[in-house]
Amino acid sequence: CRCAVCIDELSGVKQLDDASISDDITILSTEQMGNYALGIQWSDGHQSIMSHDLILNLLDHSSVS
Repeated sequence: CRCAVCIDELSGVKQLDDASISDDITILSTEQMGNYALGIQWSDGHQSIMSHDLILNLLDHSSVS
């Protein structure tokens, strides 16, 4: 996630320890945000807005096929 809780908005430094993230977090819902991003509601209660470019970049670098 690239939300302000997970990544510092000014410095870009990760704020969240990966070990503290539960393996069972899922996406509850998504919402198109204009023509540039997707809003995501996560099962742990936080929300993210991810640009289409970021999502495509993450997919390109994942092991998902």
